[in-house]
Amino acid sequence: MKKALALICCLSVLTLAACSTTSGSADASTPSPSAVASTSSTPETTPSETERMTGIPGSYIKDIQLGVANFGMDDDSAQGAPDGTPYRWTASKSWNFPDTTVLLDYSIIGDDDSQLISGSFGATWDAISSNDVFCTAAETYLGYIATVPYDTSDTATAKQWVLDNIGAVAGSEPVSTTIGDAVFTLSGTAADDGLPSSYLLQIQVSE
Repeated sequence: MKKALALICCLSVLTLAACSTTSGSADASTPSPSAVASTSSTPETTPSETERMTGIPGSYIKDIQLGVANFGMDDDSAQGAPDGTPYRWTASKSWNFPDTTVLLDYSIIGDDDSQLISGSFGATWDAISSNDVFCTAAETYLGYIATVPYDTSDTATAKQWVLDNIGAVAGSEPVSTTIGDAVFTLSGTAADDGLPSSYLLQIQVSE
């Protein structure tokens, strides 16, 4: 357990190095399945809606990509989707801790100015040993994601909201909050024994 806690500490300062596998995709029509498929997924956006929609003012896809790269999801090679469909980027990463494995993933949709329209960020437990390690990793990842910058952001409030609510949503109803021009929704699932098994943080432009 000391080794697991040491690795979690490293992850929280974004310097963790672990044996893992990474995958990325730039195919907008067939994004990789969410690691938390049983929770709500990123809202689908039709081509006609995308033409009318703009992302969260002051948010930029590159900021998110640089952030998730700190967790091993380096997706710089992703390209925009074909004409008439949203720009979408996806990637996932498995972290192999001594006591358990945690899968992190993301899927984001951007407008023509590379501003975030909506994003889905997941953490999934392998249901083998050390649920505490999983919960700490999920809190670290999703708390960090909540600090995405945009014109009307309040990063400290957003991160604290995730930390305050993540322990209550597993197997319960999702919770949402609006901070400036962005809506944050947090949901989760629980295993048969009641232990948290997955979490999903969604961020989208407010209407």
